[in-house]
Amino acid sequence: MKTNLEYLLALLSFSLPFYLIIIAAMRGFFNRYTPFYIFLTSTLLLDFIKWMTLLRFGYGSAEHRFIYYLTGILSILLTVYIVLYLYIEILKDYPSLRFTVGMFLLTSFIFLGSFILIEVLNSSQPSLAALYKKASFNFDIANGLLLAALSIFVLAFRLPIGLNLAGMLSGFTFSIVSLTTLQVLHHHKIPLPYPYLAPFCYFTTLAIFVATLSAHRPGNILYVHPFLKLRVDAAIFVFLNKHGLWNRYTDTYFFKFFKRTIDFDELQHAK
Repeated sequence: MKTNLEYLLALLSFSLPFYLIIIAAMRGFFNRYTPFYIFLTSTLLLDFIKWMTLLRFGYGSAEHRFIYYLTGILSILLTVYIVLYLYIEILKDYPSLRFTVGMFLLTSFIFLGSFILIEVLNSSQPSLAALYKKASFNFDIANGLLLAALSIFVLAFRLPIGLNLAGMLSGFTFSIVSLTTLQVLHHHKIPLPYPYLAPFCYFTTLAIFVATLSAHRPGNILYVHPFLKLRVDAAIFVFLNKHGLWNRYTDTYFFKFFKRTIDFDELQHAK
């Protein structure tokens, strides 16, 4: 039986994301942070499907378990999507660094997902539940470490990413790190009120989003860190260009190092 508190938490879990989506629609945030609102809308839809299945078939039914694990796997993919987005968005002024890190992360996620899938399929009892449990824990650890590293990177170089992106980064970092920590503590049978701690972490994350995304507060678009831009990013570009890994005609779609293809020709002519 669900308690009144649990029904209240469920109501809030729908109302707060819905509030953020309404604010975004009213103030035109969708175009600026499209991937974030795709994530938010998709998560809201998946939660709605889970609750409808629960109300229709009951807790623990075969239908409820199937939808629970299926939506859980889709949520993992959405989290990977948002981690990649945060890296690409925060590193947008450093195209070579952004592309290199982005390709490394994408490759790592593909290898991790393939390894988990093969391990589950080769197990004695392969199932959707086993895939979800294995993927959830491993991807949560990977995403938590990646977001923590990105947060440290932003703080170390004092990148002016603005309140909106800072809220997304801090919210997702807190959510994934805290929930993963609870999973580890629960696995080691540490006595804690887990049914209340997990919702608390979730609503803290939503509170961070509400506080930082209720108004448009972007970063300083004119500022680029001189060391990252002139030393790190430029050095990566030189390496890629030297080894034939960069093409000026595909620059617009991948690196975006130059605003126009002709800019590269002008640079070469100037040399």
